[in-house]
Amino acid sequence: MSTNYYAFVEGNKVHIGKRSGGWSFSWNFQNNKYYFDLASLLKFLSKHEICDEYLRMMKWYDFVSMAMTWTPDTSSPDFIMPEGATLINGLIIDEKKYTIIDGLCVAKSINF
Repeated sequence: MSTNYYAFVEGNKVHIGKRSGGWSFSWNFQNNKYYFDLASLLKFLSKHEICDEYLRMMKWYDFVSMAMTWTPDTSSPDFIMPEGATLINGLIIDEKKYTIIDGLCVAKSINF
């Protein structure tokens, strides 16, 4: 199960990432349209309304806190590594679909 997150940009809902059980938060930089570095990402997010796929609104700083700090507890005896996953710098990713940029798990495609 996953939850997608969006920013409202000029009246349009723009996918900014998703959180899936067992995986690290996955960012969607829309082919770097909204990302140049970590500071620019935070500036972008602070200027837009953020919501999840159910249109539940959230403050940008609550979203950033969730997205940048959530990662499964890999030291837990109950943790099971998702099939096809790799652990890189504490992030659980699928290297075929994602890469690490500035310590964030980023999708290689804008459609995920």
